[in-house]
Amino acid sequence: LLNIQDLKLAIAGLAILITVLRIVKLPLRLGRGPAPLAIGGVLGSILNSCTGMGGPVPALIVAFQGREIHESRGVLVTFNLLSYLIAIAISLLAGIAQLSWLVSSLWLLPFAALGSFFGIHAVRRVSQESFGLFITGMVGLSGVAGLVSVFMP
Repeated sequence: LLNIQDLKLAIAGLAILITVLRIVKLPLRLGRGPAPLAIGGVLGSILNSCTGMGGPVPALIVAFQGREIHESRGVLVTFNLLSYLIAIAISLLAGIAQLSWLVSSLWLLPFAALGSFFGIHAVRRVSQESFGLFITGMVGLSGVAGLVSVFMP
């Protein structure tokens, strides 16, 4: 199979490339049909299962499709929830994760709820342009973090 460092480098490089393309405002538009989202869902789920961070690919898909902020949020929240639940179930069944690890993290639930509450209220005040810049920045930071993890383990 693929070496983990090579996988990290490929993911980081792709994230940085896409960030640069978004910054230079490459007029790239994806169709709004289900195919781009399905491809993004598969790639995002693979990344989620390998790295625990599958959201950037679907986020970029909805950004390149030009979806408005509330529709994008709905797509991404649904994807992330389902992707994480499926990854947890498969990890438990495959013996990769242990139930005790999940139970030990339950104390984080109130903080996740609080963050979700503030996020839902904040999203109503965020413009489409700001949302796009935020997504682009997060993908770029993910790419930089990936490069750092490859070259400074």
